[in-house]
Amino acid sequence: MVKYNIIFFKHRRKSMKKRAFSFFICICVALSLLIFSAPAVSAADIYQGKIEVGTVEGITGDIVAVPIKLTENPGIMAVTVSITYDPEVLKYKGAYYGDIFNDYTIANHPDRKLIRLVICEMRNKTNDGNIIILKFQVKDNAKAELTKIGLEYSRGDFCNWNLDKIMPTVTPGGINVAFNGENCPHKNYGKWTVVSKPTCVDKGLNERVCELCGHKEYKDTDPIGHTYSDKWTVDRPATAEKEGTMSRYCIRCDDYVDRVSFSLEQSEENNIGNDIWSELPDNSVGDELFKEQFPDEELTPNQEKPQDSLPDVEDIIGEIIPEAETPDGENVSVLDKIAEAFPNYATWLKILIIAIVVLLILILV
Repeated sequence: MVKYNIIFFKHRRKSMKKRAFSFFICICVALSLLIFSAPAVSAADIYQGKIEVGTVEGITGDIVAVPIKLTENPGIMAVTVSITYDPEVLKYKGAYYGDIFNDYTIANHPDRKLIRLVICEMRNKTNDGNIIILKFQVKDNAKAELTKIGLEYSRGDFCNWNLDKIMPTVTPGGINVAFNGENCPHKNYGKWTVVSKPTCVDKGLNERVCELCGHKEYKDTDPIGHTYSDKWTVDRPATAEKEGTMSRYCIRCDDYVDRVSFSLEQSEENNIGNDIWSELPDNSVGDELFKEQFPDEELTPNQEKPQDSLPDVEDIIGEIIPEAETPDGENVSVLDKIAEAFPNYATWLKILIIAIVVLLILILV
């Protein structure tokens, strides 16, 4: 049975599955930018936004956190950039969430002296803040000088919902390597402060500073887990031709559980606000539908602990693509999933269909 069934697919979706779908959408966005770069798309270049790579200090052996900040944000949905650094001086140790985007895919390529970062959201993100926070270790052979960290991109690597190409300015930064305090025993640390808050499924990062020499120490903080609302939210309105769906969403992210379906007639009979992202005024309606459709299961508790380990994005993509090849037209369920993410947006659906066909050709040939 295909995992993404049209209506009665599994009522519970794990957040990493959603991450894989977001990653899949990113691929489609990139292909659509290449395929539909003709004037008919009427996408524009927007020269707005400022990106600044942070400049921090450290000594040999230190682990340091370097923020990449975005200001004057014009509204960005997708990002594909290269973060450049010198692997002879710095060792990449990981990445942490910033304040703007909810999901990212990152890959370190020390042989090419860069880190590739891909971000894709379901809508424009308009607030300012850190795009991401990178953690490096200063190697013992580092000289007492600034080792640069930059950010490079090409036209089309930043885009918004309308496929306008965003062209922000970039100010590089780096790590000022110094040797003052190299032999400090680091016994006079201040309090722990938050560098990056943990999310439902990803770790956060805290730091504390030695008051004698300025040396910084870092530690990870555990994910906080999902907290699901009691409210039922309509995530696909019902029509005369197709049933709608409703789910219980996490109050902090877009993860959901206990998805049920309802008809247009049920919507009218039970006073369900048949609008996308509207909450039901009466929770009992959703509870009753859940009992009818899943009589042997219980509603998911409000609190859910984070998973101990999460699969690689590549493994999940490998699960999704074969499903698109299943016989008897079962790949329609994948298209339904895409249509659900981009409701009433025919142009996007056409772009994604073309992208899926291209991907399948590349896989099968």
